Amino acid sequence: MAQRTVAQESDPLEKASNGLYGPAIRRSWLIHRLQVPMQREGKEPVKAVNPFTFGAGSSGLSKDAINAISPIFRFDYMGAAEYEMGVNGQHPPVAVALHAIAKYTSAGNGVAGTIRLGKEEEAYYICSKEQRAYVEELIKYLYYNENGRGKRSRVRDSVGIRRTLRYDKPEYVRLRGGTIFDKETFEKAKEYLPMGWLELDNGFLFFANKEMFEKSRILFKI
Repeated sequence: MAQRTVAQESDPLEKASNGLYGPAIRRSWLIHRLQVPMQREGKEPVKAVNPFTFGAGSSGLSKDAINAISPIFRFDYMGAAEYEMGVNGQHPPVAVALHAIAKYTSAGNGVAGTIRLGKEEEAYYICSKEQRAYVEELIKYLYYNENGRGKRSRVRDSVGIRRTLRYDKPEYVRLRGGTIFDKETFEKAKEYLPMGWLELDNGFLFFANKEMFEKSRILFKI
């Protein structure tokens, strides 16, 4: 029996646009990359530097929220005002998404799960029960349809989950600006890779980094 190809994988973005996951699920567009806390040798991880300097200049998060998430992840600089002001400019989408996650997890409607990708990679997620089918299909879709494989992922900016999960396999890798690093240099630079993602249109998290996932589970008590 022939194996299913990438081109034959269902497109969750198209399905969400057509309402096939239900009226509560919106098509994903803004997915904010998350990085591990900046490490300093012999010291605790430093607090995240504010990356929200393109538009509103703020994530909309309270000081207490920033202090809670800083030991778990930091936000990558996305370089677009949409991540600070939303598509329509009416809300700080990062704060809205994290508030949504806190709301459904505290209500007992959250789920945490693991999904197998490729032959040996795994990704992890935190979402609502209603979002689960969409989230699992979206993660698979992003994994198989980025970086030149199959159709383009069709979200606002690169997610990079496949590259992150396979970062230590090539002899060399290409990072920002087209610069090529050898593997030893790349190991030192891996703290700049996205290790998690916050989806802003529906409000859920997914991860390549298990430690980030487990700490987020503790934070949201799920």
